[in-house]
Amino acid sequence: MAVKKSGKKASEKKAHKGDVLKVFESGLQALYRLDFAKALQWFEKVEKDFPEELSVVDRARIFQRLCLKRLEAEKAASDGKESAEALFDLGVFHHNRGEFKEALKLFEKARKKAGRQDAHIRYAMAATLVGTGEIEKALEHLSEAIRSDEAHRSYARNDPDFRSLSEVSEFQKLLAASD
Repeated sequence: MAVKKSGKKASEKKAHKGDVLKVFESGLQALYRLDFAKALQWFEKVEKDFPEELSVVDRARIFQRLCLKRLEAEKAASDGKESAEALFDLGVFHHNRGEFKEALKLFEKARKKAGRQDAHIRYAMAATLVGTGEIEKALEHLSEAIRSDEAHRSYARNDPDFRSLSEVSEFQKLLAASD
């Protein structure tokens, strides 16, 4: 008499893997729609319902943290209690989406809250201003960022946001100032 081994059949495992991927994909779709609350629910479901799918669960946890951070920033912004860093993060988010006017508004608010610790905000503003075509203002902010923190000079040399300025003499001078 043959003893039947316990365990899932290959077809059941394949269906199970497909299920976890469908749930994960639903989370990604919600994330792309910027529905962070719904995305968070889907990613939490991946973790709860498919704990044995370690690689997918690990990715879901990363996206959970992202969703929580975005939800916290949105809540802080709606409460009027946003910190300089929350405003900065939200500004970077809008910059990366090509929403430069919104990014600049957020960076300006962040600068006011940050006080003298604003070099990274000025750097981000410079990159955003390049995107709007306001080169002179961009160079002013970049110069201030570099004056506050020399590391920004190196960052600007390698930042694709500043690539369009590579032939602008003022930009070249600014980057060469410490050489």
